Order: sequence, then structure tokens, then C-alpha cells
Amino acid sequence: MAKKKAARRRRHPHAPSYISKNELFLNKHDEEKVLLFAAGILFGAGLFSSLVNLLWFTGISMIVLALILLFVEQRQK
Repeated sequence: MAKKKAARRRRHPHAPSYISKNELFLNKHDEEKVLLFAAGILFGAGLFSSLVNLLWFTGISMIVLALILLFVEQRQK
């Protein structure tokens, strides 16, 4: 018989995210990933709107992008 290696369980420094029937729970690390993903999409939309001269949307997206990045930075401390 071949020896089976015991599966090692990784211990995460944070609680894992999970989805229940009624809610979605994201831990702190995964929340930051989602916020940075949304910030990237917002940055792309702001860049595109600056190219087609919708400067009011560009200004709003720059302000929201800065707020998202500040929020993530504050959570990391």
C-alpha cells in the first residue's frame, strides 16, 4: 500500500469568508480586495470619461476613488 500524505490544514490569520442562505460575510482582507477591484473599475470609467470630455464625471470619480483608497488605508492600520 502506498502511504498517503496527511492533508495539511492551513491556518489563516483571519477568519474565512463564507456565504450563508441569507447573507454574504467577507473578512477584512476580502473586503479590501473588493474595494480595490471597484476602485479599479471606477478609475477606468473616470479615465474614459476624461477622454470623451465628461469632466464632471471625472471629477466625481476622482473624489470617490480617493475616498476608497483612504478607507482601505485606514483599515490597514
